[in-house]
Amino acid sequence: MDILQTEPILLLGLSCLGLIVGFLTGMFGIGGAFITTPIMILAFGIDPSVAIGCSMGFTLVNGSLALKRHSGAGNFEPRAMWPIAIAASLGVLGGYQFHHDLKDAWGHEFDTLVNGIFCLLLLPIGLLVWWQSDKEQGKPLLSKIPLPPFVKLGQPEIPPISIPLLILIGGTIGILKGLTGIGGGIILVPVLVLMVGMTPHRAVGTSLAMVVLSSVIGTILFAVDGSIDLVVVLALLTGSLFGVVVGARFCNVLPAVQLKRLLALLIFCFSMFLAYEVFVELNAPTDTTEEKMPTAYLGSSASPIS
Repeated sequence: MDILQTEPILLLGLSCLGLIVGFLTGMFGIGGAFITTPIMILAFGIDPSVAIGCSMGFTLVNGSLALKRHSGAGNFEPRAMWPIAIAASLGVLGGYQFHHDLKDAWGHEFDTLVNGIFCLLLLPIGLLVWWQSDKEQGKPLLSKIPLPPFVKLGQPEIPPISIPLLILIGGTIGILKGLTGIGGGIILVPVLVLMVGMTPHRAVGTSLAMVVLSSVIGTILFAVDGSIDLVVVLALLTGSLFGVVVGARFCNVLPAVQLKRLLALLIFCFSMFLAYEVFVELNAPTDTTEEKMPTAYLGSSASPIS
């Protein structure tokens, strides 16, 4: 039976999710996978691997749309982007393999593990961004570490930055992306602001470039593995087309301090939501006679509702 005829409410819900994430992508430079992945798992009942794969494909297209608008506004730092993006793209390969190893080891509890990883990553990042939001930017941390070679960025007030450290940041984010489906922007934007010294607006555009490039490999890997559902991705993109435009306009008019605080609030609220979900899952009674099944695996022949 055609999923488009049997589940219009689910498709509408995914489009609304895409609208919200598109707005956040345009405004904050995040790929949005840290929102789409757990919501597809928790609210729509989509299999964790499929949710991660669909988030990869959605992030690739959604981030490209936002990057086009931000690069046109000058919110872009190519000299920092290239070492981070290349390292992140390679890191995705390692994270992808780690993802499958953990899924084999944890079975149906893998989604709880993914949510826990999200929470542990996001909570301290959100607190740090808020704490630093109204403080005067001193010498960036990465410029204090004498590890050559260095690169001079477009912002004249930023001292030369170590290229190996930029590569280390990109590789770490790539591994996390392949493991959890996080686009990396939710981590990279605070890192670029707090550790590299970029303005929030320039960090947003630079982060989007990394998100897009690193999503290419991840999307190919999960597509070959059969973990990308085109119906889900298209439903998400239907809403995000408008959200990206509006979000990018908001980003360009907001002061830097307000942009930082809004990003911190977004990270903090969502990490609290995930912490609650992990707590509920860990304390729920286990049923050893029946393995947990996804309630909706859209567009797939394996769907229990097809």
